[in-house]
Amino acid sequence: MHPPSSGAQLYLQHLVFVTTLLLAAATTHHQERKQLYVQHLVFVTPLLLPAATTHQQERKQLYLQHLVFVTPLLLPAATTHHQERKQLYLQYLVFVTPLLLPAATTHYQERKQLYLQHLVFVTPLMLPAATTHHQERKQLYLHNLVFVTPLLLTAATTHHQERKQLYLQHLVFVTPILLPAATSHYQERKRLYLQHLVFVTPLLLPAATTHHQERKQLYLQHVVFVTPLLLPTAMAAGSSNGVTNTRCCRYSCLRS
Repeated sequence: MHPPSSGAQLYLQHLVFVTTLLLAAATTHHQERKQLYVQHLVFVTPLLLPAATTHQQERKQLYLQHLVFVTPLLLPAATTHHQERKQLYLQYLVFVTPLLLPAATTHYQERKQLYLQHLVFVTPLMLPAATTHHQERKQLYLHNLVFVTPLLLTAATTHHQERKQLYLQHLVFVTPILLPAATSHYQERKRLYLQHLVFVTPLLLPAATTHHQERKQLYLQHVVFVTPLLLPTAMAAGSSNGVTNTRCCRYSCLRS
């Protein structure tokens, strides 16, 4: 392995000193968040749980009262409104439609007559002009094919040949100059990556492992202590709403 350059040496020093400072701050932050979470579970959750249960019971009671007392009052009004709209629609069909039908028929007959007059009187006048316009456009198109296209084709061919020549010159003269620099840059990045794997990864791995173990321990504590407290409320809410809980896994759905 080649000795590290000045840039690589500075990068390694940055990793050694800055990672150590950030790791300590991250560890302290993680411990404080863990302590606050445990305090929340111990002190706040028991206070919120009765209030949430009472709120759920009150909403259920209000919904039942609405069904018992308010719905019978609204149902006759809704039925009356529906009957009135139905009666108005039938009156419209009986009285208004016969009045509008002759006017609509007359309007249709007038538009048909105007269209026939347009075919008889206007179309013969416009046909010669349209034919002349078509002949002129055809003549211009043929003129473009005969005289303009060969001029453009030569210019396009010349442009293509010049771009091809420049590309070949780039391959012959410029690529050999850039290739060593690109190869050196690639080798330098590869060497830095290998140094990162050898020196930095062993320093970060214990912290990552410890963080994983602590998160696993907190999750197990949540399952053991908090879930039994929340489960009765969740089951009562599901049964009171008349909703069947569905737990979907990757391969099948189990109804409980």
